[in-house]
Amino acid sequence: MQDASGLALPIGWVQRSDDRDDPREVPHTVGGWFLKIAGLAIACFALTAGAPFWFELLGRLVNMRAAGPKPRSAASG
Repeated sequence: MQDASGLALPIGWVQRSDDRDDPREVPHTVGGWFLKIAGLAIACFALTAGAPFWFELLGRLVNMRAAGPKPRSAASG
């Protein structure tokens, strides 16, 4: 575990930070806690939805078919 802590990866929460906008800092206000919990809830939803959900959603947003002509159906010929 000490080997991992020596890497200085931005994981976990910090009490005080020299950087003013460090997202790892422990919230000090009710609004800060609300934003932290809302962000964690959104991240959990995104992770539990899974890759197929996100791929389908991206396909709907981008509409990949619009990049070329519509394919012919097998019945028409």
